[in-house]
Amino acid sequence: MPDGKSLQAATSHDLGQNFSKVFDIEYTNKEGKRNYVWQTSWGLSTRALGGLFLTHGDDDGLILPPRVAPIQVAIVPVTDTVDAYVNSVKDALLAKNIRVFVDTSNESIGRKFNKWEMKGVPVRIEIGDKEVASDVVTVVLRDTHEKKQMKRDICALHIEDILGEMQKRLFQKQNNFIASRTFFIDSYDEFKKIMSMTKGFIHAFWCEDAACEKSIKEETKATTRCLSLDAKEEKGVCVHCGKAAHHRWIFGQSY
Repeated sequence: MPDGKSLQAATSHDLGQNFSKVFDIEYTNKEGKRNYVWQTSWGLSTRALGGLFLTHGDDDGLILPPRVAPIQVAIVPVTDTVDAYVNSVKDALLAKNIRVFVDTSNESIGRKFNKWEMKGVPVRIEIGDKEVASDVVTVVLRDTHEKKQMKRDICALHIEDILGEMQKRLFQKQNNFIASRTFFIDSYDEFKKIMSMTKGFIHAFWCEDAACEKSIKEETKATTRCLSLDAKEEKGVCVHCGKAAHHRWIFGQSY
């Protein structure tokens, strides 16, 4: 997350037979005997939305990646004399399977602009008498706030490209951020320094002793977040206690 902390996302838990014994959930095995079921718990909750908002949002509100944005383009008519022109732009966008909404509410223009920024709609199109006279549309990008004009007959094609570029740009920006907050360290002093300042993901050897992890948490507020599925087995020493260790675990502070 932007503050360097780790957000727990999709989780899995081995519940064993703890709940099946409490709620008397049984099955018949191949020997014909009754047994309590073994259960797991898997979850991807609305917390993922919170992660999305924190990851891409800014001081002006949400920034939604185009692929997941319910509305990809918001058209805001600046005057009430441009309906036919607005509809032609909307139809061109719909023909490209772009999710579009025309804001015909009675709110002021400034409030409309602010509303769509806060909602994180990737692209806003402004159309007034000046645009009609020049046969153009004014396009505003949510992530960069760049404002540009383009010809009406090619705007749908350009906006399709703009949405694709924005998707890649947001993804790369976050990838770069994660890379800048990912550390491979062997010194516990460096471990403590990182967790007291920038925070982030630390890859470090750990002896896998729960008591050792408890001490690390008490001193740095960091715990093991996970062990990568592709983590290679290595020879090392625990970053905290110095005992033998065989994997670099990912440490981080959580909420």
